[in-house]
Amino acid sequence: SSLMQVSQEQNHNQNVVICYKAVVRIVAKDITHTKEISREDVGFGTGIAKTLSDAHEGAAKEAVTDALKRCFRTFGNQFGNSLYDRSKNHHAQPNNKQLQQPSSQNQRAYQHSNTQTYQQPNNQSQPQHHQSQNHHPQDYSSLYNLGLTIIEQGNNLVVIGDDLFSKKDSIKAYGFRWDGNSKMWCKPIEQRAA
Repeated sequence: SSLMQVSQEQNHNQNVVICYKAVVRIVAKDITHTKEISREDVGFGTGIAKTLSDAHEGAAKEAVTDALKRCFRTFGNQFGNSLYDRSKNHHAQPNNKQLQQPSSQNQRAYQHSNTQTYQQPNNQSQPQHHQSQNHHPQDYSSLYNLGLTIIEQGNNLVVIGDDLFSKKDSIKAYGFRWDGNSKMWCKPIEQRAA
């Protein structure tokens, strides 16, 4: 790994403009440390500031961050590449098969079996919800990795979890839309062709 200054100049506003190049090598080893795989990539960063030190700091951080991001992207989805995937058809395979537990005790999370029925616990004041699953759990693995849960509610899938607003881009990428009336991210359950 290396960090090298590429250029230094002043712009028309008398700001210092510094450019850095970072070369980063990442080595991932298996649990027994007998096998390893490595990736190396280059990142570029530009620092623009009134002071020389601030410009150096900004450029160096940006270059290293860019190089790390590029390196990790070459490892694939298990290292976070799926966070930048805007496709609704993304099918990442999670390393562990544990899915997030629902945060509401009245509803069950949208999970594995293709014929599983979902319902609320027996409670006379609550209507029963019966739906069969139409998707595989890995369809929403990126959302599960963000700590979100997908539940069925009526004819919709609903996203629940903490700090949903900051995760809205990831939620939207899966086709969920904000419902202002219910104040939830919803998506109609897709019906399979018979």
